[in-house]
Amino acid sequence: MSKKTKKTEWVRNCPKCDSEISYSVKQSMVRASTKNSICGKCNSTLIGKLNKGKTAWNKGLTKETDDRVMKYSIAITGVPKNFNSDQLDFLRKNARKQQKYMTYLKRGGLTDDEYLQRLPDVKKYRRIVRLMTSKVDTSSLENYRKDGYDLDHKFSVQEGFNRNIPPYIIANISNLQYIPSNINRSKGIKCAITQEELFNQI
Repeated sequence: MSKKTKKTEWVRNCPKCDSEISYSVKQSMVRASTKNSICGKCNSTLIGKLNKGKTAWNKGLTKETDDRVMKYSIAITGVPKNFNSDQLDFLRKNARKQQKYMTYLKRGGLTDDEYLQRLPDVKKYRRIVRLMTSKVDTSSLENYRKDGYDLDHKFSVQEGFNRNIPPYIIANISNLQYIPSNINRSKGIKCAITQEELFNQI
């Protein structure tokens, strides 16, 4: 069976090389035109020039870096009070995802404790929810991977923090849905369901 070809309806030219750029969603083309975005090839060339002579972020990573990453992960998971040991282990196993950030942190001369003291609790909470959400298999949800749709938390992450709701509940698949991108942007921190509905559906 032949693979389905993705339908393209909208086209504009790269302002730098004049090559044709295709879009399957009109809004994406309008946004790119407004920002005067260049094509992927020109963008890669530009990034290559900007990074020329710079040290790669992962060059020279050592056991010390891994230990600092683990310490950071454990520190942020200590903020919410409602984690069990399995959930803490889950977050710690994903600590290596923080390596890039931690390497930049080290080069900037900022210690983990100094950074954590400056980081608001709400940002720590959001990071944990985002990490947990990224591990959820959302393929069964309606509009999965459909152009022009974003993954949304029905009961918002901000309200979850405000009401001290454990991150794993906010990241639960029953609290996830795909909605049109423009609606997701306008929704902001509003909730599509009540707290009672959130707990009833878990």
